[in-house]
Amino acid sequence: LLKSLPYTPTGAQSRAFRQISEDMASTSPMRRMLQGDVGAGKTLVSARADHSASHWDLETGARLLTFEGHQGECYGVCLAKSLVLTCSFDRTVRVYDLRSAELVSCLQGHEKEVIGLDCSDRAIATGSDDGTCRVWDLRKPYKQICTLHHDGEVKRVKFGRADSKLATCSGAGPGRGLVRIYDTASLHCVGVAAGHQETVFDVAWGVDGHIFTASHDATWRSWREA
Repeated sequence: LLKSLPYTPTGAQSRAFRQISEDMASTSPMRRMLQGDVGAGKTLVSARADHSASHWDLETGARLLTFEGHQGECYGVCLAKSLVLTCSFDRTVRVYDLRSAELVSCLQGHEKEVIGLDCSDRAIATGSDDGTCRVWDLRKPYKQICTLHHDGEVKRVKFGRADSKLATCSGAGPGRGLVRIYDTASLHCVGVAAGHQETVFDVAWGVDGHIFTASHDATWRSWREA
């Protein structure tokens, strides 16, 4: 059955298939619920310059829902469980119900544009041109946990390493070109990657522990944690 699929199953999908097969081969009745989460590759959510975000069906190309309410350009979007989160030039992050597009919460506190946004299983991280990364509880009422101050604009934030680490990258200012790594349990900085000569505008985690960065200095770099 798996060989007939037009794609390679993820690890979680393969594990679910194996467990169900084992249950069906057993003499005991199977009592199992199989749930397909958002992010399974059937839909896509995009941020838009018209102050909104959209939820799309990838098979048909149809727009399923529109998430509205920002007073500035919607710069980033991420999915967390059954939620859609968006960040905007209006200095806020909005949390929506993915199924209904209803507003669940509006996170406020940044003093300039919010352009960095990512989620783990437990937390939300936001980065802003005000020089801070803010970490929020992903559970209601989405309270702010802490503020991580930087010496320059925070352009991107990214959880990695099974959500145990958080990377932030800096723009203009004394901290320009730096990538900071935080331990998500203590929220203490545990490492700094320095080498870029201009703004670091993106950061990503590799499956093998590498960190990849892209900069306005026209280079991308690969880093490994010491």
